[in-house]
Amino acid sequence: PCHVRRFDVTPDDRASIDSDPGQEAAVWEFLPYLLSGASIYLPKATVKHDIADLNRYFHSRDISVAFLPYGISEKFIQAENRSLRLLLTTGRRLRGELTGDYRVANCYGPPESTMVTCCFPVNKADENIPIGSPIDNTRLYVLDRWKRLLPVGIPGRLYISGQGVAAGYINRQELTGERFLSTQDLKSPDLPPEILFRTDHQVRWLPGGILEFMGSTPTTETDE
Repeated sequence: PCHVRRFDVTPDDRASIDSDPGQEAAVWEFLPYLLSGASIYLPKATVKHDIADLNRYFHSRDISVAFLPYGISEKFIQAENRSLRLLLTTGRRLRGELTGDYRVANCYGPPESTMVTCCFPVNKADENIPIGSPIDNTRLYVLDRWKRLLPVGIPGRLYISGQGVAAGYINRQELTGERFLSTQDLKSPDLPPEILFRTDHQVRWLPGGILEFMGSTPTTETDE
């Protein structure tokens, strides 16, 4: 899997999971470690929300990989952790100094595209960390209101295609018609025919194929 390859997950890893097994994000958090034979740990909620307790939890169990929401991540990165090699988060902003020796990756993606579509390796805290480049088997498009491809630097709506994109919503045909379309609907005849998911997010391309998150957009095209 892409997650295993990109983050070098091995059977020796010990992963701390933030989501409950029944949550949609658990697909991304659990499966890569189960498939690779790594160990999985689920800290209690009281531990997850206390940075000192969480750091002790990681040390006592030799946690090497962890996912933390950005609100907790921006506090945790200031702690002196000795066990982690990788910290995953899903925030658009990460305030505070990166003090640890571990890698930090900022990930983005909606449930309609199997949770993660792109990642960015964080080198330092910044007011607007990019959401990064697409993962394997994923293609991202930045379009204007007329569904035309936009060049580097111009904000537009983010559309997602690839093997991780759903076919639609169960028993919600009208909503499926609003949010899922085909590349053949775009004003670009050179794109291969495949399903596109229309997000509610505004982004822009940065040089080097990196996406910057710009905020939310109206949910309907007529509101733009």
